[in-house]
Amino acid sequence: MNHLKIVSEKPTMKKHLMCSYCGAITISSGGTEFCSNCELTVKDTKTKLISLNHTLITSLDTINGFYKNNKFSDADDLYLNILKDTDDPLFLYTYAIFLIKYSNFKLSKVSYDKEGFMEDNANYRTASWKIYGNARMFLYNCIERIEKNQEIHPLQKRFAVFLSMMKLGNIRSASIELEKIKGIENGQTYNYAKIILDSAIKNYDQIIIGSENFLSNTPYPQNVIYYLAFALFKNGKIRESIKLSQFMNKNYPNLKYIELIKTIEKTTALD
Repeated sequence: MNHLKIVSEKPTMKKHLMCSYCGAITISSGGTEFCSNCELTVKDTKTKLISLNHTLITSLDTINGFYKNNKFSDADDLYLNILKDTDDPLFLYTYAIFLIKYSNFKLSKVSYDKEGFMEDNANYRTASWKIYGNARMFLYNCIERIEKNQEIHPLQKRFAVFLSMMKLGNIRSASIELEKIKGIENGQTYNYAKIILDSAIKNYDQIIIGSENFLSNTPYPQNVIYYLAFALFKNGKIRESIKLSQFMNKNYPNLKYIELIKTIEKTTALD
């Protein structure tokens, strides 16, 4: 299957959707869509969300601005204010994702090129571990509160627990949640979740098969193409993967594609 040809010839309608939990923008061609950042289901435009809760959306916008400029501490303070004002457990999930990125940022500061690096590096590692530990705590708290919440739709509930288990690295529990999702809706959410699980267990052939099944229908979730490009890269189809990633990043900008392109280029340079 010529993946790039199929993707490039699909309908060009684009709709900018905003995640009401993390504030990330996902460019959609219609149909069911999943957030480009946290992977929760997204369906509304920023304009609509602002009309529903201007204060919240403004805060999420500001947080994303801080994140893009590596001002994690400022973003953290604002996120905690959001948590004080809501009982929705899904915000615990997106906050945990933010903390994982914050932890990774601290770890990225580790360097062996500066004088006196050992003490600084130890401090960065300690801070990173502490933040990551907090992220895991919030994920467990999220799962506990989701299970007690009767207002969340059953499919959204099981999918959120699945995503939380994946972030915790609990593949066994995530697999159980996947079957629960299938029992509720054996459709796009289940098939997308299966691709996420296949990615975690390095089942790249199944990712490609699952992605091609999505591509046979229009519209399809844009994140599927990222997983396809990643699987192609892991299966040694470097040229196809990078071309697909470059096309998607140009037409559906996403930091994931930029990072994947850098990883591919770094890997091929080492070879």
